[in-house]
Amino acid sequence: GSLEGLTCIGQRSDCVRVEKGTWRFQDCALFCSEEERPIAESAARTLGPNSCALWCGGGETSLYKCVIGSQPQSVTAPNGLVGTGCATITARQCEFVRCTIAVSFGDDSKVELVECELRGNQAALCAGQRNRSALVAGNCRLSANEALWAGTARPVSIEEERN
Repeated sequence: GSLEGLTCIGQRSDCVRVEKGTWRFQDCALFCSEEERPIAESAARTLGPNSCALWCGGGETSLYKCVIGSQPQSVTAPNGLVGTGCATITARQCEFVRCTIAVSFGDDSKVELVECELRGNQAALCAGQRNRSALVAGNCRLSANEALWAGTARPVSIEEERN
């Protein structure tokens, strides 16, 4: 499927869930808001669907010029993007803002971030404990994040270009 110009706000649940298939989001705003609660630690242990702006558990998802996170007036979103299972996710020129964890990934997922900005998050990245995932990041900007990584796990593969 393909969605363009969509604004979606999830209240206390996932904003958008992709379980299989091929999905393309362009110029979309995906926000999740929830009452403040300390979940960064639990998200580092389990990458289940714990309220996030975009949860991908399989299939192929591409994002272009999207904003993912929480609205300026909202309490920090639990998670921005969560990739798990065998999901393949590519984000180009996207912003991940005001999240507990901007981009979480685990299992056999692959996340590619190209020319993205991760800004104002408690942690920019989080990898699951049982992790065979891969992260590719090219020409991304990280600013005003409290930490680069949540938890101690790291993906099997990290490729960086001009970050």
